[in-house]
Amino acid sequence: MAAADPRRPRLEMGLGVWTERVSRYYPLEVLKAGDGVLFDVIDNRNMLIYLDPVSGTPTPLFADGQDAEWDGSDLRLEDGAIVRNGRLFDPSGEELPTEQPLHLFARWYGFSLTFPDCEIYGGGGEGSG
Repeated sequence: MAAADPRRPRLEMGLGVWTERVSRYYPLEVLKAGDGVLFDVIDNRNMLIYLDPVSGTPTPLFADGQDAEWDGSDLRLEDGAIVRNGRLFDPSGEELPTEQPLHLFARWYGFSLTFPDCEIYGGGGEGSG
């Protein structure tokens, strides 16, 4: 069995996101610090990660933009789109197709053992495409 990765606390919770080329870990404390909203680029795609207002779990989806604000339990994106109950709607209320990267809400030790060379958001992996 591989040795534990000392870069983060072993039992820390966070969101692991991966594609064919990139694996990245987002510590839960980082997501909470940004009002529960974070924009990043992974594998050359714009991605939004938000903390679900009901469950408190991080949820990623591919979406353009760099700004969003909470309106109750709705997340309003800068282009007028709305994230509501895990679904994306245009400004008129029509549901839009959504695509999510592969992801897992996990403890650091589990994600780092599965993806031993993963990037850490805010620690060498931030916005590295």
